[in-house]
Amino acid sequence: MAGLKKTDFPNSLEKITDNKDNVKIRTAREITDDEIAEALQKTNGLQTSAAKWLLKYKNAKIDRSTISKRIKNSKELQDVADEIDSKTLDFAEGALLEHIQNKNLKAIIFYLKCKGKERGYVERQEISAEVSAEVKKTNPFEGMTLDE
Repeated sequence: MAGLKKTDFPNSLEKITDNKDNVKIRTAREITDDEIAEALQKTNGLQTSAAKWLLKYKNAKIDRSTISKRIKNSKELQDVADEIDSKTLDFAEGALLEHIQNKNLKAIIFYLKCKGKERGYVERQEISAEVSAEVKKTNPFEGMTLDE
């Protein structure tokens, strides 16, 4: 999309090592939502990478699952995560459109399958089955009299 560059998405999976300076490591309870938001922004929303980033740059140890819980319990962190997801989706859509413009057949087919369904670009599986059933009506009272 316009204005987005590959440099907007740095490699968030860079190797992040443990604290080697023996500085006091902060616990998950000491980490603020602002610090988690910053870590999420620096790592494109990848929670495991955000936990490693916090350890390296903020001397704070936190699990990915704890970050996930904090996001779930904070409207502000949910908004940050949603914004990052939206930006990443915009970037991916832009990259897909570049491939389509370069006449990449796989990208074209993918796009048509996703966005061209109303025009008939859809894979369908036709299933046919032959069903036969015999219906037999029975009367459980047939042959009985009122005296029985």
